[in-house]
Amino acid sequence: MDKKSLSEIQTLFWCQSILDTLDLGSIAEFKKLPNLAYEPFKKKYSHLFTNKDELTKAYEVFCIEPLDPKTWLGYFSGTSPTKKTKGKQSPYDIIGELIPQTQQAYCNGCFNIINVFTSSYIRDAIRAFANGVTELYKSKNLDIDVWQSNLDTGKSELVMNYREIFDSNLARGNFKFCFDYYVEILNQRSDELGQNISILKLMEAYINLNYFGESPKVFSRLLVEGEAVQLMKEQYNIKPFLWKKTFQVVSDALLHYEEHKDELFWIEEREKFICE
Repeated sequence: MDKKSLSEIQTLFWCQSILDTLDLGSIAEFKKLPNLAYEPFKKKYSHLFTNKDELTKAYEVFCIEPLDPKTWLGYFSGTSPTKKTKGKQSPYDIIGELIPQTQQAYCNGCFNIINVFTSSYIRDAIRAFANGVTELYKSKNLDIDVWQSNLDTGKSELVMNYREIFDSNLARGNFKFCFDYYVEILNQRSDELGQNISILKLMEAYINLNYFGESPKVFSRLLVEGEAVQLMKEQYNIKPFLWKKTFQVVSDALLHYEEHKDELFWIEEREKFICE
């Protein structure tokens, strides 16, 4: 795993989390924040920074003493925000105190994809995948409903403690059961979960390949032909080649795809994974 390129991916997730939280559409809008007077800033963000001290601190960070635009441009290009300068807190820490979810975005990625791809143990990868499925449901304001058949009545009943069942089996090492449990949850409302389900399907294929010994065929096909990599480029500005550069499993899967490719299709698609 290439830690430098991993940091680039994490930073781009971090940057987008800032934009999303502040309800800004681009870095250009972000760079205009210093133009806001206190009252307009308060009106726009009092729901986010709910007490006076937080609001004042946020106004100082984003408007009164903002970082140099070139510095922010560097972050939005993948330069890590975690470095401290002249004994001061890093931007990662300063903004994290105001907007904690930005640090979660840096560490986890969207729908926990960073956690899944960097986990050293199957238990951690499956837990991260389950949490990613839950996050996707929440993003669509959907409830997770798990049903099982009652052996006495023959009728289906709603399982209220489905997460307890998952956690209990995960602790006992029933990894395939736990994984399949959340794959089924992911699939049961697939039509309602939108395009981002493709990111979870890529994670599903990764776990099947990395922990359950499945062929790289599905994972490699989803990397090249699926929507996930392109979506993360569009939504987070993560260039596809960064995934190849960061994770050996991605590089190996692309090699597998190339060896079993459709010639004309691969000539076009392979360009996405070449460093720009």
